[in-house]
Amino acid sequence: MDRSPVTAAARESETQFRSFFESMDQGCILTDVILDEHGVPVDLLYVEANSAAVRMTGMEGSRRVAAVNQDVTLRKQADAALRANADQLRRGLATIQEDERRRIARDIHDHLGQEVTALRLNLEALRLRIDAYPALAEQVVQVR
Repeated sequence: MDRSPVTAAARESETQFRSFFESMDQGCILTDVILDEHGVPVDLLYVEANSAAVRMTGMEGSRRVAAVNQDVTLRKQADAALRANADQLRRGLATIQEDERRRIARDIHDHLGQEVTALRLNLEALRLRIDAYPALAEQVVQVR
């Protein structure tokens, strides 16, 4: 079996991985997990770190690195729930504001409409009564 195409493909894959590994902005440290006789992880063996990890950890020339991990799943879920709740509250507030605008517009229309109608009726009644006073009648017509 000819291994040269397989070997060339493996070299190309390694080159691509190496390029990706070294160009990452995130620090990446490759380790081997050391297991005890029961298969339980007991230690990590440092294998390699990219330049970003070296820069971030200051581990230049050293093979000792402390890594702290924190599970942020609950915080992310709480953040998502808060965003969803805020969106729901915004939609509810917009609905309430629109309902209030309609109510105010309706109240203004109803109240002013009644007032204007009453005023016109009163002016018309006044006009009918003041025919004996032509100067006053003309002023009432102008107000109309």
